[in-house]
Amino acid sequence: MNTLTNEPIELLPVTYLLKPNKPNQLGDLSVTLQLLINPIANHLNGVSQVYSSTSTSVQSSVFGDWQYIPSVNKPSILIVLSGACLSKVLFDGEAKEYENLKVRLLLNEDWQFGYGMFEYKKEGAWHKIATAVAQLDTRTGNEKLDKLYTLTQSTKAGL
Repeated sequence: MNTLTNEPIELLPVTYLLKPNKPNQLGDLSVTLQLLINPIANHLNGVSQVYSSTSTSVQSSVFGDWQYIPSVNKPSILIVLSGACLSKVLFDGEAKEYENLKVRLLLNEDWQFGYGMFEYKKEGAWHKIATAVAQLDTRTGNEKLDKLYTLTQSTKAGL
């Protein structure tokens, strides 16, 4: 609910697949991001899974922000996400969250494709993929793409 206008906020669900820009790197590593985009507050929330065919996965609750970056040559969408999960070790009888994922994406203005980087924490060590390709999942419907593009255009008009 938008507290200023008392109107409901429509969250836009999207799914992205990230893969290293170098094929066959790190056992076919991939990251799936299932996000809800808040168009009013420029926030994103969701879940992610880092998957490798050679090891177990790393799951996270993700949260972050998106921003429209105007440019004469190539306007873009910047997405910055952090991920966390609950510790299996209890502290004073409670599980604590710890950061285990960092994602930075620069998407085309249409939200469908881009590049970025990600880091994930596994067994206490951070692993960084400096160049990754981000692709919108094809199951994201055209209606959602139209709403994302409209969102970008309205953001552009407000600048």
